[in-house]
Amino acid sequence: MNSITRLAIIYCIVQIADGALTYCGIIKHGINAEGNPLVKWVLVALGVIPGLISIKALSLVIIYFLCAKQNGGRLLKMTLIISIVFYLIFAIVPWILVLILT
Repeated sequence: MNSITRLAIIYCIVQIADGALTYCGIIKHGINAEGNPLVKWVLVALGVIPGLISIKALSLVIIYFLCAKQNGGRLLKMTLIISIVFYLIFAIVPWILVLILT
């Protein structure tokens, strides 16, 4: 398994974790707990579960096509790493803190 495949799998895991934590946060604190206005709009428009599935599926499809188009390029690798770190810092950790501390 090459590094791009590993990073893509980690990205998928992070997306699933963010979706699950977002769901838990919204169930516990309401829709206004979601900080991303675009995600909030989709959740209101489609409903929480269909909205989360749609947002996460779109994200995974985009990454899939990026991985299919690039043959393990450095730019793709850095994009995956930055995306993973971004989600960990700005989505996963904040949701964990909100759910634990409130």
